[in-house]
Amino acid sequence: MKDFDEASKKILTACVKMAKDLGIHTLAEGVETKQQLDFLQSIGCEWIQGFYYSNPLPTGEFAKLVAEKGIEIENW
Repeated sequence: MKDFDEASKKILTACVKMAKDLGIHTLAEGVETKQQLDFLQSIGCEWIQGFYYSNPLPTGEFAKLVAEKGIEIENW
């Protein structure tokens, strides 16, 4: 998500579409802004992580943040 411009949007859109066509789940890492989040959701990206949600946290603090915000986490 470092270079979030029109070219990268086209590439991301094509990658997410291809993954979905192949039955592969999608994850975007490095999401830092609401604009990036909204775009990824609009193209159907299933899992999104990054500083937009939080800086890295110790396990206990992470669990508390997830519970407070109702954020869904991926099962192992």
